[in-house]
Amino acid sequence: MHIDGVMRVPGGKTVQVSFEYDNGLIHDTFFSGDFFMEPPDKLRELNRLVNMKKLDRMLLKEIVELLEDADITGASSEDFYTVLDISIHKMAE
Repeated sequence: MHIDGVMRVPGGKTVQVSFEYDNGLIHDTFFSGDFFMEPPDKLRELNRLVNMKKLDRMLLKEIVELLEDADITGASSEDFYTVLDISIHKMAE
């Protein structure tokens, strides 16, 4: 099932995600939005990291660890997990 999600974070920026969700697994993920991330490779690594993962606390930990040395303006590392969580739960309603 294809899911698109967006959330506005404190400060007014947005974090968007587009992904497939099947059998409890996230795949084909693409994050975007009006935030900035340096180095840019971290965003590609984030898209790869969540591939074929379940949405759980371990994934949150992995996202935070991956992005701990990234310079992110307009969002936090937790926001990328939260937009996935919100999108999956909206789909279930």
